[in-house]
Amino acid sequence: MTTVAMIPCTNQKSENPGPAREVWVGHHFQTMLMHAEEFYDVTYIMSFKYGLITPDQIIEPYDTNIHKEPLVEQIKWRRMLTKQLQEMCLKPPHVVGIYVGKADADWIEDFLKRNGIVHVIQPWRGMGIGDRIQACFEATNPFMVGEVDVRHEPGRLPDDQYKLNREHWRLIWRQRTGVDAPKEAEDDIDA
Repeated sequence: MTTVAMIPCTNQKSENPGPAREVWVGHHFQTMLMHAEEFYDVTYIMSFKYGLITPDQIIEPYDTNIHKEPLVEQIKWRRMLTKQLQEMCLKPPHVVGIYVGKADADWIEDFLKRNGIVHVIQPWRGMGIGDRIQACFEATNPFMVGEVDVRHEPGRLPDDQYKLNREHWRLIWRQRTGVDAPKEAEDDIDA
């Protein structure tokens, strides 16, 4: 059983080429990488220049935000990423955790599910960067849904991704505060 994490790159980069884990130097990236490598078998970084890469792949620093690039460049990048995702689907992992932004996470999740990867999760969907970093430091297990670890009890994985995200968010809230989330806070989960 293989688990795969997809984490975002960030704009804070070293000026020197090297392994991807050393090129992206920002606190957010380093914290997400630490979390992914702790909980997942395989970690990919979603790069706007290279597509899905491993943390040890040697890369050159670059300054590109694909969402600010011309549409033709966005289409080229998406095609490159789609080819890489198709390769992943040939030998599908048991669970894929998507940590990239909502705009990309939703289409990637849809693509993976249409291509045979049943268990796709967005553990921290709707959480801001500060909350994500805090969850990393608390070593929050992204596979826990209530008291169920979806890696070991896949038949109990909810079909409704929104329910999964809501349950995971409630669990994080309870772990941090010791009480159930107030109703008004729950209304903002996927904002």
